[in-house]
Amino acid sequence: MEKSESIKEIAKALSEFQISVGKVTKDATNPFFRSKYASLENVIDTALVPLNANKLSFAQFPDGDGLYTLVMHESGEWIGAHASLELKGHTPQDQGSAITYMRRYALSAALGLATEDDDDGNAASKPVAKPLEKPWSKTPAERKAEITGGDNDIEL
Repeated sequence: MEKSESIKEIAKALSEFQISVGKVTKDATNPFFRSKYASLENVIDTALVPLNANKLSFAQFPDGDGLYTLVMHESGEWIGAHASLELKGHTPQDQGSAITYMRRYALSAALGLATEDDDDGNAASKPVAKPLEKPWSKTPAERKAEITGGDNDIEL
């Protein structure tokens, strides 16, 4: 993170902004994961009026291998951060998709925004399912004992 020499005014304005903005609603659906999420347009629409009311603005720039998000206050104070982009492919569409995705998350993080019913933390903390054992990872005697309960009189 980078910042102006002083952040006294922007800190106060961001605090007032966060009190007034409320939660961002999930207005879009991801058909692949069948989950709802807040679109970039909705994040911006939710934040724009409270940002303006608190004399704040933002800018986001594709920057080499990532995205730079800058939050500014009318006093001239600012806070900025670079977020790396991970592209699935190398087409302009892949890059555009990654930029849009990161803009949404970087702006939400920089402004302290939350979406309603955000359960990402809970989903990430669920226990990982134990992978199934491969039948060939056991010896024939171990498989026989497991099936028969230790009775060695049954032929497999």
